[in-house]
Amino acid sequence: MKKIFALVITLGLILSMAACNKAGTPGPSTTSPSPTVKTPTTSSPSTSTSTSSAQTSPGKSSPSASTATPSKSAQAGSYKDGTYSAKGDAWENGQEEAMVTVKNGKISDVSLKRLTKDGKAEVDYSLFDGKVHNGKQYPNLKEFKETMAKNMVQKQSAQVDTIASATTTTKNWTIAAQRALDKAKK
Repeated sequence: MKKIFALVITLGLILSMAACNKAGTPGPSTTSPSPTVKTPTTSSPSTSTSTSSAQTSPGKSSPSASTATPSKSAQAGSYKDGTYSAKGDAWENGQEEAMVTVKNGKISDVSLKRLTKDGKAEVDYSLFDGKVHNGKQYPNLKEFKETMAKNMVQKQSAQVDTIASATTTTKNWTIAAQRALDKAKK
């Protein structure tokens, strides 16, 4: 009877260990903890690093890390040197334009503009200062275009976050910058 009881206990432990190993968690006889892997995550424009106890395979990243990783087209040397310009889609308030400079295959400078409704001239940014004028709230386009351009150079990509108070304009700046980069692809 004692032998049967011992056999049942042993069998139970083996099955428990097998289930734990299959689930990726340590079983009762494992003494070493699972490895800790640092995976990058993004929250807002700045990048932070968090610690996760989940195992990851080399070359794979968590979904949140993918937004911080430049796309293949943004890797060093993937663009022809030069200056490229393109426009976003025209809409009721005008049109956006991007001028992207590439040096040594990398984005070295980005200039973003908001054009007038006819698309021929840049708007006067004194009205777009983030303040209320004649009872209407205007976005701070001068600040937004500088911030987005800086983020594009830093990320080496046109795909940066848009800004909520100027969604259409900032989305069109990403479209214009991507169109310019498409012209620069090798």
